[in-house]
Amino acid sequence: MLAVARREASLERLALSMKRGRTFVADITDSDAISATIEAARSNLGEIDIVLCTVGSAVLRPMSSLSIEDWRESFDLNLRGTIDLVAQSQSALSPDGVVALLSTTAVVVPHWGLASYAAAKAGLEAALACWREENPGSRVAVIRLGPTMPTEFGAAFGEDALSEAMPAWISRGVNLKAMRTIDVARSIAEFLGLLVRHPRISIDAFELRAR
Repeated sequence: MLAVARREASLERLALSMKRGRTFVADITDSDAISATIEAARSNLGEIDIVLCTVGSAVLRPMSSLSIEDWRESFDLNLRGTIDLVAQSQSALSPDGVVALLSTTAVVVPHWGLASYAAAKAGLEAALACWREENPGSRVAVIRLGPTMPTEFGAAFGEDALSEAMPAWISRGVNLKAMRTIDVARSIAEFLGLLVRHPRISIDAFELRAR
């Protein structure tokens, strides 16, 4: 296994809990870094059976307060860089290899303050649908997640923005009940294991949300 992140400190903590595998520092918005990551994976693992991309970042602001730079950063991280990873990973995948990428339930139910994030993830889902159309047999899956805790996803949202967002989400009927991170991790691992065990099956998308 090769674990990749842009923050070295996070990888150092992860490495302490890994029984085997290696870590690699890279930023998904850097195309050259993606190339280096794929080469590192190929060198250490040979053909790649699974690529799991858990990238996701958002600002919590109404659209009227979003700058062009806010939109650019969101699309660079949540869409452009992720699609670049999908494209570059194909040359290193095993014949039955799987690429899985995280999306969000905010694509389906509008969330106040998350426009740039939801738009980027919706674009990702649309782009992957086109990818599957243009590349028959390609196993590229979207994993759409509802609220999950604990994570660092909303760490920078700020109390003022949350105090405005929460009532709006509740009035819209957004399911704010959070899944446990460990349950989500296990579910994703089981899903990927299912695809590995059944190479003649493709699952384009599935959704996880709290009961």
